[in-house]
Amino acid sequence: MSTISIVVPLHNEEESLPLLVKAIDDVFSKSDDSYEIIFIDDGSTDKSFSILETLYSQYGKKIRIIRFTRNYGKSAALSVGIKAASGEIIITM
Repeated sequence: MSTISIVVPLHNEEESLPLLVKAIDDVFSKSDDSYEIIFIDDGSTDKSFSILETLYSQYGKKIRIIRFTRNYGKSAALSVGIKAASGEIIITM
């Protein structure tokens, strides 16, 4: 059994976040592997962070949130997310 870290940088993705988490959870609930989703909010100006907090309350420790105060870009967000990952396997999206 492996632990998988899924690193997801995002900017203003409020509409897609619940669907993404549900899809990932549906896949991994059928697996023996454990997982974490690390979201890096790259300075979003919509309700993305609020939605991530709601998803955290629903999914608990499977969701990790890192929030940038401004937009640093996808490379910076991926770098921070990979450094924060605890899984033996890292998937970036």
